[in-house]
Amino acid sequence: MPLKNNMSWRQLLPTLVTLAAMLCGFFSMLLALEGSAHFMLAAQFIMLAMILDGLDGNLARHLKGTSTFGAELDTYVDMTAFGLAPAILIYQVSLQTYIGWRVLMTAMVVLSGVIRLARFKVSDPERGQAPCIVLVIMLFLRDMHLAPKAALAILFLGVSYVVFGPVYMDLMKRRCRTNSAT
Repeated sequence: MPLKNNMSWRQLLPTLVTLAAMLCGFFSMLLALEGSAHFMLAAQFIMLAMILDGLDGNLARHLKGTSTFGAELDTYVDMTAFGLAPAILIYQVSLQTYIGWRVLMTAMVVLSGVIRLARFKVSDPERGQAPCIVLVIMLFLRDMHLAPKAALAILFLGVSYVVFGPVYMDLMKRRCRTNSAT
């Protein structure tokens, strides 16, 4: 199938919102690298990217401007804004406090983001939204002075929720269908 070189305004508008979300993720990474004075703003850019990510697909469906290009672009934005940007921010936040665990924590964030995207790309073309739980947890843990093992346990629970929560929900839906059929 040949690629169209031009987009209608119905496709362009959601694409611009998607690109704005990408820039929010990119700006978050730059701010995280600038140091602790910019951590909160970096987190706010991730949250803004989350809002824009929720809007772009809804806008495309509302305008009847969905496209495979937009869906693919959204995947890259999700990896940047919700995989790499939170991982870099968590790495920077934990640089002073959780020296032994920071690489493991950030690797878990990136890997859970990739797994989530792959799973939703295969099973759900709309790729439903999930919160950036790990980022929020790390921002609060930073000031709580918890032991690294406790912080890792909380982080593991957050990542487990993001990765395995949908699997649990699928099992519950199947069980409900089975019970209602009998």
